Amino acid sequence: LLGFDLLEIADSTNRAVVTTSQSEQLPQVIWDHGEPIYYERGLVGYVRGGLFIDQDFLGEQNRATGVDLVIAGSAVRPTTSTFEDSTLLLPPADPSVARVSTNRGSFITRSQGFGGALGSPRITAYVSTTPYDHAITSLQFLTLGMGLLGLALAVLLGALWSLQISRPVERLADFSRKVAEGNWDEPLQVHSVQELETLVTALDRMRRDLTAYGERLVTSERHA
Repeated sequence: LLGFDLLEIADSTNRAVVTTSQSEQLPQVIWDHGEPIYYERGLVGYVRGGLFIDQDFLGEQNRATGVDLVIAGSAVRPTTSTFEDSTLLLPPADPSVARVSTNRGSFITRSQGFGGALGSPRITAYVSTTPYDHAITSLQFLTLGMGLLGLALAVLLGALWSLQISRPVERLADFSRKVAEGNWDEPLQVHSVQELETLVTALDRMRRDLTAYGERLVTSERHA
């Protein structure tokens, strides 16, 4: 049958003359196409070929593409489907691409009618979005976890940096108070960042200079 499930030859009045089919019982939906036959510039008939849109056809398409298909009749009730149970699946009212939630999960769907007439059968394709939804959820949790980890690291580094700065500054302030009170004997020991260590060295040098100056002053007063 030249790859068709149904092959038909009709006369010029479009009355079937020869019809061959791979099945004695025709399915509800047939996807067919016809072309005129001309002989000596005159129309002598038509040839039509069709494919049976049945369970076998939908199964082949599902195995080839991974897309589930549902055919609904004029009563908008599923008649043929690649789902094991499609009684609760209804084609979307909007024929454009849409996302719908059904008893079987979330799907991206597209519906198309046969023949274009009102109440004609419709075929609807269902592509499950469950794996992608799970992947998006995992990425969201991963992003949230990384954000919380980054926040914890920021707080920890901030606390460490604060200890590196605040404690040496407090020691410097205490040292300055003691120097102002005349206590020059206690050395200044602070280990911190380079800039603070430079300041510490300068203040400790000032302490030693003041101590030496005080000792010289006492000695000169004794000699006097």
